[in-house]
Amino acid sequence: MTDATRFSALFDAADLAAEKLGVWVETFRLADRVIRLESAGPDVLGALAPAFDHLPRANSDAAVDLIVQLFDTASSGVALPDLGLMQVAEDGLDSSAITPIISDGGESFVFHSYEQAVSHLDHSAGHAVFAVADADAIPPWDRACPLRAILTWWFASQGLLLAHGAAVGSEDGAVVMVGRGGSGKSTTSLACLAAGLGFLGDDYVLIDPEAALVWSAYGSAKLAPEHLDRYPNLLRPDAPRAGDPADAKSVGWPLRDQPMARVLSAPIKGFVVPRVVGGPICELSLQPASRALMALAPLTMFQTPGDQRLAFELASAVVRPVPSLELRLGDDMATAAAELSNFLGLCS
Repeated sequence: MTDATRFSALFDAADLAAEKLGVWVETFRLADRVIRLESAGPDVLGALAPAFDHLPRANSDAAVDLIVQLFDTASSGVALPDLGLMQVAEDGLDSSAITPIISDGGESFVFHSYEQAVSHLDHSAGHAVFAVADADAIPPWDRACPLRAILTWWFASQGLLLAHGAAVGSEDGAVVMVGRGGSGKSTTSLACLAAGLGFLGDDYVLIDPEAALVWSAYGSAKLAPEHLDRYPNLLRPDAPRAGDPADAKSVGWPLRDQPMARVLSAPIKGFVVPRVVGGPICELSLQPASRALMALAPLTMFQTPGDQRLAFELASAVVRPVPSLELRLGDDMATAAAELSNFLGLCS
């Protein structure tokens, strides 16, 4: 089976699901591109579309740059085809017999073992499929930041990086916070939101290295219990779904609950690496650009299915032209927001 034939079967399955259930559509603009989600039935779209609700809608006659077809087996009855990359059993996909990633510049594919899902992109056609066993079982981290593989592949081919990081500021300028999980990115972004700064993202943002711009991709925040304890009135997190892991973070919607904080894009004024050190206050200081690169690149590359070399090149390009800073986090997170506001020139 050739790649073209193999992936045609996946598009055929998406079309069959759409014929059975009808098509639900959402069309929005991200980084001046028009993206249309076409869902077979409402279930998959209902799980994924809220993350894009903050983005501007596109006119019905606008030229579409990327189409993503969505379907699930549970509601449509349409099983994933045998792609020759994985073994499909009666009770689902056998993750022991999988070619998990293909990315050759023309066709990209990944199997998501936890979600029992596949993502595929035909680069030249600007046409993708995301198919999952059961829309009700899509985990909270995918509801918060959906379609990451497809958007990573598609934007990377245009020189844009879907980066693992948070961003806050204003339309005049923003900082991008990078670092491993637990380093304080979410805590700092929520402190800035509570202090009145604009919000572009909590976990992933889209970056244009050439223009040194950051774009808001998802309107979500992933909230640990300590975030809800610290800011009880800031956000109203979604109730967990029946199949969510017990230890999963809650999903909140900063740009729904704090709509005045919406910033869709901004010039990047600096990359900030938070570090929890304790003590009474938070302090910001310059650091070598290499530290920001090492905080940004490995996690972004690890979470980039496919061309990790390209992800590293994009990450390297974006950190060079702007300052790199360390934010030492103490107990008073209001001082973290004040430090970043001062750096961005947002305090009078």
